[in-house]
Amino acid sequence: MARYTNSHFGEVKGKVGNLVGSSWRGIPYVKSKGKKTWKKPSEELKSTRSSFKFINEWLIPVHSMVMIGFKNYHPQKSGRNSAHSYNSTRALIETEKGFDIDYSKFLFSYGNLPGCKGASARITEDSKVEISWSTETPKNARKSDIMMYIVFFPDGNLVLCDEDAASRKEGKIEMPLIPSHRSERMEIHIAFKSALSDEVSMSKYVGSLNVKEVVPEVVETSNLCKPAALPDLFFSKRPK
Repeated sequence: MARYTNSHFGEVKGKVGNLVGSSWRGIPYVKSKGKKTWKKPSEELKSTRSSFKFINEWLIPVHSMVMIGFKNYHPQKSGRNSAHSYNSTRALIETEKGFDIDYSKFLFSYGNLPGCKGASARITEDSKVEISWSTETPKNARKSDIMMYIVFFPDGNLVLCDEDAASRKEGKIEMPLIPSHRSERMEIHIAFKSALSDEVSMSKYVGSLNVKEVVPEVVETSNLCKPAALPDLFFSKRPK
């Protein structure tokens, strides 16, 4: 695939012989027409395709979050594509049952804005999830910075997230839970974004809640690859 500029004929769109002209994010490209093959894919290729599909579907419920968090990761890639590339090589793991995510290594945000210290999570006596963090404002951070969070419910394939949860100066939020989810395992991540620009921090893994079983042993690491009233909470169902 080749990128071209200042062509005498302008941008090429569509097919011209064995060439296909297109553009992505305003950048014109020309690539050769794909060829059909009848060869059976190798096991390595099958694994690569499976891992790509897994990560792609896994990111669907948090699409809006990674579009914000990875917006500035690569100038020629979307936030979704950047998050896909980053996590497929760092957080993707292969187990005896297939692919999974190492939540301690997963990131939904990548940037230079200062994060926070002392982040923690707990379930309160009235069955809410409380996330707290230090209100310190290191250099380049502001009290007005906005905290974002993602809470994964891996056993139920559900996600609870908010891109505008609270300001840094608040230091704590509480999220009500639907009764059926109160005893489920939760994996919690937070990050901060500037209220004045598109700067973001590196997301931080806060930890797990309601862990009742030993996590299955990983057999191989893959190199492939607002708080509000209860009705306003955003739950997403992942595709199987």
